[in-house]
Amino acid sequence: MTSAISYTEIDETFPVAGQDNNSQGFRDNFSYIKTGLQTAASEITALQTNAAVTNDNNDFNGNLIENVELNNVYGSVANVGSVPASPGSGATNITVSDGVYQTFTATEAMTFTFIDWPASGIESRIRIDLNSDGTSRNINFATTGGGTIRKDFSTPFSLNSSASNHSIFEVWTINGGNVVYMKHLGNFS
Repeated sequence: MTSAISYTEIDETFPVAGQDNNSQGFRDNFSYIKTGLQTAASEITALQTNAAVTNDNNDFNGNLIENVELNNVYGSVANVGSVPASPGSGATNITVSDGVYQTFTATEAMTFTFIDWPASGIESRIRIDLNSDGTSRNINFATTGGGTIRKDFSTPFSLNSSASNHSIFEVWTINGGNVVYMKHLGNFS
C-alpha cells in the first residue's frame, strides 16, 4: 500500500528569520500538517484492522495467500469428546472449520454429518479420529445438503469396542461438500 500522506506542500523555509511574516503561512503549514496527520491516522487504522499480526489470531476472510514458502506450520486439533451431545439422537455434526484434526468418542450408533465446508472451488481437508466408549458402534456419514460421500470402506462403519482403538479418516472436498471423499487410513491403538 502506497501512503497518501502528502508533505510536499509544507513550506519548511517559513517563517523567515529576522522579518515580519504573514500569518497565512503559519495557517497553511498547520493545515497541511493536520491533513497529513488525518491521512496517517486513517492509514494506521486500516493497517491495524487489516494487517496480519504476530501477537494475535489472524482471519484472512477467504483472501488468497500465494507464492509462499511454509515452515513449521501446524494444524488445530478439536477434541470434541463424547458424542452425541443429546443421547438417543444418533446424530452429530462435524463442523469442518473447528480444526484440521478432530477427535470424537461415539457413545451410540450414529451418523456424523459434515457441515461448514468452504465454497466450491476451494479444497478443504480434515482428519477425523473416532473411537468408541468401550462398546462396538456402527457409524454412518453424511454431508450438508444431501451431498454424496465417496469412500473406500463400507457403511455402516463398525468402530472397534476397545476404547483405546482409534479409527482415523481423511475427509476432503473441492466443491463445497457436494461430493465428499473419505479414506479410512487405518485403526490404531
